[in-house]
Amino acid sequence: MSLQTDNKELVRRIMEDGFNQQDLSVIDDSFHDDYVRRGYGMKDAGSLAQHRADLIAQHEAIRDAKFTIQQMLAEGDTVAVYFVLTGEAKRS
Repeated sequence: MSLQTDNKELVRRIMEDGFNQQDLSVIDDSFHDDYVRRGYGMKDAGSLAQHRADLIAQHEAIRDAKFTIQQMLAEGDTVAVYFVLTGEAKRS
């Protein structure tokens, strides 16, 4: 496989198997311990532990949260994803 194909598969696995299936072992296997998140429509996460906590909080706030990948583009070591995120917000 090419670098671009491998990277697209990694991103797909994180979104569909990790987030959609709420399998945090995928997150643990896919990110380095020193991971820092910038952007992504959320406040920055200074650690992998904070990123995991934020993902858990998203699922607690949005029932059945699910990414649907519409298109993926890869060039070099960069992957861009056009996706739709759906789910039902929980009421307090």
